[in-house]
Amino acid sequence: MAFLCSILLFAKGVGNGYRLFFLYTLFVIIIEFTGRWMAEAKIPNHRLFTFACFVFTCFYLYTVRSFLADVRRRRAVLLLLGLFVAVYIVNLSFFQGLTAFNSYSFIIGYTLLAIACTIYYIEFIQQEVITPVWEEPDFFIVTGYFIYGAITAILYTLHRYFAYMQIPDVEYRSLFRKTSDIANVSLYLLLAVAFVIIWKKRKS
Repeated sequence: MAFLCSILLFAKGVGNGYRLFFLYTLFVIIIEFTGRWMAEAKIPNHRLFTFACFVFTCFYLYTVRSFLADVRRRRAVLLLLGLFVAVYIVNLSFFQGLTAFNSYSFIIGYTLLAIACTIYYIEFIQQEVITPVWEEPDFFIVTGYFIYGAITAILYTLHRYFAYMQIPDVEYRSLFRKTSDIANVSLYLLLAVAFVIIWKKRKS
């Protein structure tokens, strides 16, 4: 649904920056179908998702930065992005490598994303003239990021903890899958709402 709604972003008057979300949603679909095909073909797909999650996390942080007006806050989010890239490279080079999904990188990455979203919320609240949230597409986008990032960071952390404690994954796999589905649906539903708001604002 988010992909279909992203087509609205090509309407006349929509900023080019928002149109990047069409490429993002298209990339998500390609990665998901490719990953599923690889799983069915018994081909390891952890490298694919390690790369894809890196691209997605960088995209999320970059777009949050673009929504900020204050120079210091934009610089802070840029530092968070740089920190994530550094963590990803170090983890890939010296710790989890290419033999497994780089969960450590994304526990940190999604935590940094939640922090970046909080920075956006602070600026949003401190505006001299507060725009109603139903007229502010950036708010819906960032909220989708925050819900997805916070839940995913918690899930990855619990997964690593249970693995360390040698708790069989059959005991929590179903709960993790359902919770992950909720995070994904929340993200793409809020993105779809944001895309419609962008289209309606430019249309009017």
